[in-house]
Amino acid sequence: MRIALPTVHGGLFVLAAVISLAVAYVNVGLATALVAALLTAIAVSSFLMAQFSLYGIELTRETMMDTTCGTKTTLPLRITNRSRFFRQGVVISEKSEIFPGGKLNVAVRPLRPKESLMIARGVRLIHRGHFSLNRIAVYGGDPAGIFRKTRIFQLPGDILVAPRTVEIPSLSLRQNRKVMPGHDGRPLGIAGLGSDFFGIRPYRHGDEMRFVHWKSTAAKQHLMVMEMEASTVDRVAIVLDTHAPDIGIDEYNSNFEFLISIAATITHYLSSIYCFLSFFTSISDKQIADIHGDATGVKRRIQSLLTELRPTGTKFETLLSNALETMEPGTVLYVLSMSYTPELVEELDLLTDHHVHIHWLYAPKINFPYVDAETPLVLTPAKIKIDRTRQNVPVVLSCRTRIEDVLN
Repeated sequence: MRIALPTVHGGLFVLAAVISLAVAYVNVGLATALVAALLTAIAVSSFLMAQFSLYGIELTRETMMDTTCGTKTTLPLRITNRSRFFRQGVVISEKSEIFPGGKLNVAVRPLRPKESLMIARGVRLIHRGHFSLNRIAVYGGDPAGIFRKTRIFQLPGDILVAPRTVEIPSLSLRQNRKVMPGHDGRPLGIAGLGSDFFGIRPYRHGDEMRFVHWKSTAAKQHLMVMEMEASTVDRVAIVLDTHAPDIGIDEYNSNFEFLISIAATITHYLSSIYCFLSFFTSISDKQIADIHGDATGVKRRIQSLLTELRPTGTKFETLLSNALETMEPGTVLYVLSMSYTPELVEELDLLTDHHVHIHWLYAPKINFPYVDAETPLVLTPAKIKIDRTRQNVPVVLSCRTRIEDVLN
């Protein structure tokens, strides 16, 4: 355990005690001796109280729940006074990049003998990713605040902070399947991937076991599966830009973080309508991630990738060119870009000619300036030039854009 050290004002008090002793030694007298003795007694007693202020104190880390960026969560600790004496209030401090300001301080009230107290520590986490926490400092001292005692606890723990996801009632998707009208003029449903029951048929090779209808299987003595009514959209693709030079300087509210939240929101919504989802992004300068499958099945993989995703040196045009090779006609494509170039416009127009329906969301870094409490937020959209004569015109986003508005 470390030795107690003087605080800032405590250091001045100790210096005064030392000076008073020196004066009493040089000018022997009752007054100087009493002052020196008093100051020295206070300093020594304060040091001893501070030195033993954390004796018997134990700290443990309770289970932490995974959370999402910007959501208030708790990082619980349990502090216990194992001694037979009262312990005055202490301060618990933990440093980590996930905390606003890089540090989380919590004051704890005085503890009775043998008392155990749960400390919730509510905090709004601002970084996404998987983080390992360990070192926690507990600060005690004397009642006069002259000395401070520090004790370090090694308490390992992991927490996952996922990208911010917004609940949306609907998504801007275009129907790409023709639907046959019924005799009353209303469209007839067709079999496919969807959420509504369509019918029961014999099992075919490749059918998923989750669709087996066990009651009909028992009656027919061979496997029968449920068919669901097809969703209006069979295929959706998301291409996410990660080009580092196009990212704004605000570490927490950059255009990159905003597009990641949009991608997470789209993925979450699509997982409820049983469509086929493809996700493309660059995870390094030489590696491109290509995740595809049933939206419900690939949701966890995409969300995990978005949680750990970092900027790369891959240009968005290069990423989109790789995605083009697997893009099928009728796909609804969400283009999440931080750049606007003639080459990009040409590629998207080519996709439109091949019957790919495009939703282009463009987040220029100039629309995501660094913001602090003393700096007014200023946007300069006049500098953003968009050619509105082309087939594909992007929706320009800014830090004031609401995700639910742009997706609805």
